[in-house]
Order: sequence, then C-alpha cells, then structure tokens
Amino acid sequence: MSSLSPWYEKQRAWGRGYGGEVIMVFTDKHVEDFPLINFSREEFLVIAFLASRKLNWEIIHISSNGIIALAGEAGEHGRAEIKIKIEKGHAILSSSSNIDKSARNKQNIHDFLSAVEETNPSLTVEHVISVYQQLQPNFVYGKEDLLQTQPLSVSAQLRGLFAIFIPKAGFTITPLLLDLNLFIFIMMGIGGVNMISPDQESLLHWGANFRPLTMEGQWWRLLTCCFLHIGIVHLLLNMYALLFIGYLLEPLLGSLKFIVAYLLSGIMASITSLWWHNLSISAGASGAIFGMYGVYLALLTTNLIEKSERKTLLISIGIFVTYNLLNGLNGAVDNAAHLGGLLSGFIIGYAFVPALKQGKR
Repeated sequence: MSSLSPWYEKQRAWGRGYGGEVIMVFTDKHVEDFPLINFSREEFLVIAFLASRKLNWEIIHISSNGIIALAGEAGEHGRAEIKIKIEKGHAILSSSSNIDKSARNKQNIHDFLSAVEETNPSLTVEHVISVYQQLQPNFVYGKEDLLQTQPLSVSAQLRGLFAIFIPKAGFTITPLLLDLNLFIFIMMGIGGVNMISPDQESLLHWGANFRPLTMEGQWWRLLTCCFLHIGIVHLLLNMYALLFIGYLLEPLLGSLKFIVAYLLSGIMASITSLWWHNLSISAGASGAIFGMYGVYLALLTTNLIEKSERKTLLISIGIFVTYNLLNGLNGAVDNAAHLGGLLSGFIIGYAFVPALKQGKR
C-alpha cells in the first residue's frame, strides 16, 4: 500500500510504492535434460518404457516421441505426471504435480534415471527390437500426440495470456480479485484520472484512506482503498504479487477462507495505516497481499505443508517480505499498512490451522 503526503506530493514514488518487488517464483515442475550419447531414439524409448514399468508407473501415453506416465497413488493432491520427451540428441525429463510437491518431482526424475541405469545393461539388440515392435501398435500419431511440438495458434496464445483472469475450480477468488482491481483502475482512467500519477483529489474521490475523512464516518474507505492504485506500475506490481501468492495459497485454503483472509487483512492494514498516519492518503492492495503472505508464513510453521518444502519456501518468502519492508522505509510507502496486513494475516493463518488439519484428515 502506498501513501501520499500533502506536503510531499512532488516526491510521490508511485513506482516504488509496494513496487520494486523481487519475487522468487516457485514451480510445480522439475525438469532435467538427459543427453542421448549412447542411445538411439528407439533404444531410449524402449529403455524409458521398461524403466517406467519397473517403477510401477502407469503409462497413459506413448508415441515415437516419448512417454507420459503417472507416478504415485491417487489422493488429495493427485498423482505426479511424468513426461519423457525424446528429441534429437537428448531427452527432456519432467515431473509435475501440486505446488508443494517439488521435492517429490525431483525424486521422481532421480528414480527414473536410476531405473534407466539398472535396465540398460541387461538389454540386447534383439530385446530392444522386440519390445519396440510390441509398442508400435500403441503409438499415438500426428495431432493426437501430446508430445508432438506444435506451434500455438494466435487464439491459443491469447487464451493462455488471459487465462489468469478466468476463475476455475480451486482458483476462483484470485482471478476475480485481479479482474476487480483492473476494472476499477480502468474505470478511474475512463473517468479522467491520470493513469501514471493520479492526484490526491482523484484518489480521495475514488475511496482512498485518509484519516480526517475516514474518522468522520466514511469507514467504507478502509475497504475501498484496498482496490485503488497510485498509477499503473503500482497496479501491475501488486497484481503480480497477488497472482503469485494466490497460486500458492488459494488451493490450500479454499476460496472462502482465502477471500475472508484477504478482506480482513486489507481492513486491518487500513486501520493500522489510519492509526500511524495523521494526514497521509493511502491506497493499494499491498496491505491485503502482505496479509496473504502472513497467512502462508503461518502455515509454513505447521505440518500442513510437507517438511521437505517448508525450509525453501520460508527462506524465499522471508526474503520477499523482508526486502519489501526495507524498501518501504522510504517516506512514500505506507509500511504501517504492510506490517498491519502481515501481522493480521499471520494471526488469521494460525486461526485457520485447526479447520485445515480437520479437512486434510
């Protein structure tokens, strides 16, 4: 959340507000490149097939380009999808599953390579030819081959670009929040507000938090200010941070708990800002977003997230939060709102733990 002081309007740092974040993006996929120095394409396909069977993986797709298999048992988080894509001179090995399974993804690839190493010495040329001939009738060809690299159409590229704004099962509230913040910003622009550096009067008109007005009975500003942004850079940086934490947290909390935590953290951030500042105009989603990082930090101290993942996530999110709080020491950033949101989110996260543990059981 950023604030504007009436005495320092010329020094407004709309680009430094909550902005300037350095976010470490976690991936739910582990990928390795395996050089095929001693294997032909056909030989490695046979070895990959036998290694997958050795690991009791369920093979769901096979073609001359490789194999797709499922590892693990069906459960709350689903099974890991393993792709072995064979290209000229190398194979791309990938394992993907839910966001808190990255260590398991890495282990899947390690297990596969170990199985390949065990399988290879026992194969003869005749055996390779025999197995390959048995596999051929099951090959998928052409457009039906999921491992066939095909250029995306323009419409497919556009759909991929805008997919983050479309709610879907398990990821509903985050896209809606993105849409709402973007919609309000566009409406402000249509209404004549400067989209690069809006003035104080415009921000107040659209619902920014300002102690003299809020304390006089305009309490709705505690919430509306969480959906206003001081310029397009401020908006984009906040939305990127929201998308990131939403992708991590919403599937874990569920949509209802996620929106409750978001709104409560935002309101508490606004109240903290009100208590700390006398005559500063404050706006931005960063107080609520810091709250969601607080929720996730709280959950990372419990066993709701796999032990193998906690340390990496704690360090990465800790760096993110620390960096932005230090960056907020300059006078144009409402660090009070950031701290208020973070602490309230931390408390909310612990309040959710019993229900989340019950749901997991």
